[in-house]
Amino acid sequence: MHDYHPQLMAMPVHNYNPLVYFVNYAFDQLIDFFYHALEIENCHKEQVIILWLAWTHTRHSVSKKLLDDMSDSSETARLSLLKFFCRLPVGQLNEDAVEYICKCMQPQYDSDEMGVQCDAVFYNIDSCHPLLQERIAITYLESPVSAHMVKGFYGFLAVHALAEPVQTLNWLELIVGKLMPEDFASWNKVADILIQAYNGIKSFNDEDYQDILEKAMDLMDKLLQNPENKYMVSNFLNKLDNE
Repeated sequence: MHDYHPQLMAMPVHNYNPLVYFVNYAFDQLIDFFYHALEIENCHKEQVIILWLAWTHTRHSVSKKLLDDMSDSSETARLSLLKFFCRLPVGQLNEDAVEYICKCMQPQYDSDEMGVQCDAVFYNIDSCHPLLQERIAITYLESPVSAHMVKGFYGFLAVHALAEPVQTLNWLELIVGKLMPEDFASWNKVADILIQAYNGIKSFNDEDYQDILEKAMDLMDKLLQNPENKYMVSNFLNKLDNE
């Protein structure tokens, strides 16, 4: 393939794109094409997906290098790759995908757009193995991209608060240190998730979890140290009594 016209190289990724077929059976003949693609950012949105398919289907070492080079150098490529992972069918978000998700969360790639897209990943990780979920969550919380938190991660925590309340508390503790005093919506979400986790632990009816319950209350104390959050006290106590 020797046509390097930018519009042709930016052809959408679908079954009629010949590259989807040829990367599986003739990748060696396409290497020069992909090196040219590295230099044309207009095609990175599409070509990073083609390179991902090449790597996961052939395990060709050059496809991995090209994929890494493109995703390292281009935010367009990183955003496209994250959006692709968000659309994967249930069960296909595997360890290879998680490696690149976590890579996109590295501090040097922080931006508003990357923050929003990294947050969106959490809409699609429920089918992941729990250890992979934990890896993504920890990487996210330790990264500056989590400062752009929107709804995805909070939704993920809300789902896990009753099933995995202890782990949820650990993650909430990391979030509290990042919240801005004026971010009332996030403080409310954290408080609601904290209540769910607290009640989840309490439902175990096990004295061995007493220390964890005390940790939950300590975390609420941290929330209430912010003068702007004092209004949450009565709401918090009411929910503890009624949930």
